[in-house]
Amino acid sequence: MKISDVQAHLLAIPMKEVDFPSAWAPEKALEKARQFAPYDLHWLEEPIWPPEDFAILAETYNVNVAPHSPYFGPGLLATAHLVAATPSAEWVEYYYANLEASIFQQPPKLEKGHIFLPEGPGLGLEIDPSVLQHYLVVS
Repeated sequence: MKISDVQAHLLAIPMKEVDFPSAWAPEKALEKARQFAPYDLHWLEEPIWPPEDFAILAETYNVNVAPHSPYFGPGLLATAHLVAATPSAEWVEYYYANLEASIFQQPPKLEKGHIFLPEGPGLGLEIDPSVLQHYLVVS
């Protein structure tokens, strides 16, 4: 199959999504986004590094962003706080799993696809030391 065949195929798809697996500096991400502009993508997933640069890019080029968090616990909460503080971000993608235990004394409230951010200091929740002790692996 030739590249031109792939390009023709992409143009015929009504909703196109592309996901790149490596992190780029903002300049490289912008270069790649421009290369895909003719394909009218619905979604272009580009890891931006460092992560704090994504909001600046989104505001500069008037696009929405949706950071994802492959983490549970503090990483997910930090990403949710980042989304809440970024006007161009409306949601966070995360990998859902029923964990055996939460590391938080009171886990964040999840309801109808929404996470309610706690209002305590820092990330807003306290770590449960007994859960950490229970799952501690000593090598």
